[in-house]
Amino acid sequence: MDLKLKDSNVLITGSSSGIGKAAAIAFGAEGANVGVTYHANRDGAEETAEKVRETGGQALVLHYDLADADSIRSSLESAKKEWGMLNVLVNNAAPMEASGPTGQLFEDVPLKNWEEMLRKASKVSH
Repeated sequence: MDLKLKDSNVLITGSSSGIGKAAAIAFGAEGANVGVTYHANRDGAEETAEKVRETGGQALVLHYDLADADSIRSSLESAKKEWGMLNVLVNNAAPMEASGPTGQLFEDVPLKNWEEMLRKASKVSH
Protein backbone atom coordinates (compact mmCIF):
# COMPACT_ATOMS: atom_id res chain seq x y z
CA MET A 1 0.00 0.00 0.00
CA ASP A 2 1.39 3.42 -0.87
CA LEU A 3 0.23 6.03 1.63
CA LYS A 4 2.56 8.68 0.14
CA LEU A 5 4.76 8.63 3.25
CA LYS A 6 8.07 7.98 1.49
CA ASP A 7 10.72 10.27 2.96
CA SER A 8 8.26 11.68 5.53
CA ASN A 9 9.81 12.39 8.90
CA VAL A 10 7.93 10.68 11.71
CA LEU A 11 8.47 10.71 15.47
CA ILE A 12 6.70 7.98 17.42
CA THR A 13 6.78 8.24 21.19
CA GLY A 14 6.89 4.98 23.09
CA SER A 15 7.97 2.94 20.08
CA SER A 16 10.25 0.40 21.74
CA SER A 17 7.38 -2.10 22.06
CA GLY A 18 3.68 -2.75 21.51
CA ILE A 19 1.54 -0.43 19.41
CA GLY A 20 4.33 2.13 19.02
CA LYS A 21 6.68 -0.53 17.65
CA ALA A 22 4.04 -1.75 15.20
CA ALA A 23 3.40 1.83 14.05
CA ALA A 24 7.13 2.47 13.56
CA ILE A 25 7.52 -0.66 11.44
CA ALA A 26 4.44 0.27 9.38
CA PHE A 27 5.80 3.77 8.71
CA GLY A 28 9.16 2.21 7.80
CA ALA A 29 7.45 -0.07 5.30
CA GLU A 30 6.09 3.07 3.65
CA GLY A 31 9.64 4.45 3.30
CA ALA A 32 9.46 6.98 6.12
CA ASN A 33 12.27 8.22 8.33
CA VAL A 34 11.21 7.11 11.80
CA GLY A 35 12.28 8.52 15.15
CA VAL A 36 12.03 5.51 17.47
CA THR A 37 11.79 6.68 21.07
CA TYR A 38 12.21 4.87 24.35
CA HIS A 39 12.24 5.70 28.05
CA ALA A 40 13.87 2.64 29.62
CA ASN A 41 13.89 -0.05 26.90
CA ARG A 42 16.80 0.96 24.66
CA ASP A 43 17.25 -2.63 23.46
CA GLY A 44 13.61 -2.70 22.36
CA ALA A 45 14.07 0.62 20.55
CA GLU A 46 17.17 -0.69 18.77
CA GLU A 47 15.22 -3.79 17.73
CA THR A 48 12.36 -1.61 16.44
CA ALA A 49 14.83 0.56 14.51
CA GLU A 50 16.35 -2.52 12.88
CA LYS A 51 12.88 -3.71 11.81
CA VAL A 52 12.14 -0.24 10.39
CA ARG A 53 15.33 -0.44 8.33
CA GLU A 54 14.55 -3.99 7.19
CA THR A 55 11.19 -2.82 5.83
CA GLY A 56 12.74 0.02 3.83
CA GLY A 57 12.66 3.01 6.16
CA GLN A 58 15.35 4.92 7.99
CA ALA A 59 15.45 4.99 11.79
CA LEU A 60 16.84 7.21 14.50
CA VAL A 61 16.78 5.95 18.12
CA LEU A 62 16.03 8.68 20.66
CA HIS A 63 15.72 8.68 24.44
CA TYR A 64 12.37 10.23 25.42
CA ASP A 65 11.27 10.71 29.02
CA LEU A 66 7.68 11.91 29.10
CA ALA A 67 8.18 13.32 32.61
CA ASP A 68 11.21 15.43 31.61
CA ALA A 69 10.63 18.49 29.42
CA ASP A 70 14.35 18.73 28.59
CA SER A 71 14.36 15.13 27.37
CA ILE A 72 11.37 15.82 25.14
CA ARG A 73 12.96 18.96 23.71
CA SER A 74 16.23 17.10 23.12
CA SER A 75 14.43 14.32 21.23
CA LEU A 76 12.60 16.81 19.04
CA GLU A 77 15.76 18.82 18.38
CA SER A 78 17.72 15.67 17.44
CA ALA A 79 15.02 14.58 14.99
CA LYS A 80 14.82 18.06 13.46
CA LYS A 81 18.62 18.24 13.20
CA GLU A 82 18.68 14.89 11.41
CA TRP A 83 15.79 15.57 9.02
CA GLY A 84 15.14 19.31 9.06
CA MET A 85 11.52 19.02 10.11
CA LEU A 86 8.87 16.62 11.33
CA ASN A 87 5.87 15.74 9.20
CA VAL A 88 4.12 13.35 11.58
CA LEU A 89 3.98 12.92 15.34
CA VAL A 90 2.44 9.78 16.82
CA ASN A 91 1.99 10.47 20.52
CA ASN A 92 1.86 6.90 21.79
CA ALA A 93 3.73 7.28 25.10
CA ALA A 94 1.77 7.40 28.32
CA PRO A 95 3.11 7.50 31.87
CA MET A 96 1.97 4.01 32.84
CA GLU A 97 2.60 0.35 32.41
CA ALA A 98 -0.05 -1.90 30.86
CA SER A 99 -2.00 -1.91 34.11
CA GLY A 100 -1.55 1.78 34.92
CA PRO A 101 0.54 3.61 37.50
CA THR A 102 -1.65 2.51 40.42
CA GLY A 103 -2.63 -0.91 39.13
CA GLN A 104 -5.61 0.53 37.24
CA LEU A 105 -6.61 -0.59 33.80
CA PHE A 106 -6.07 1.99 31.06
CA GLU A 107 -9.79 2.68 30.75
CA ASP A 108 -10.17 3.16 34.52
CA VAL A 109 -7.58 5.95 34.84
CA PRO A 110 -9.51 9.06 35.99
CA LEU A 111 -10.01 11.83 33.45
CA LYS A 112 -8.21 14.31 35.74
CA ASN A 113 -5.03 12.21 35.38
CA TRP A 114 -5.20 12.41 31.58
CA GLU A 115 -5.90 16.15 31.73
CA GLU A 116 -2.86 16.69 33.95
CA MET A 117 -0.66 14.71 31.57
CA LEU A 118 -1.89 16.73 28.58
CA ARG A 119 -1.33 20.02 30.43
CA LYS A 120 2.26 19.02 31.15
CA ALA A 121 2.83 17.97 27.55
CA SER A 122 1.42 21.23 26.16
CA LYS A 123 3.86 23.25 28.30
CA VAL A 124 6.77 21.52 26.59
CA SER A 125 5.64 22.60 23.13
CA HIS A 126 5.53 26.29 24.04
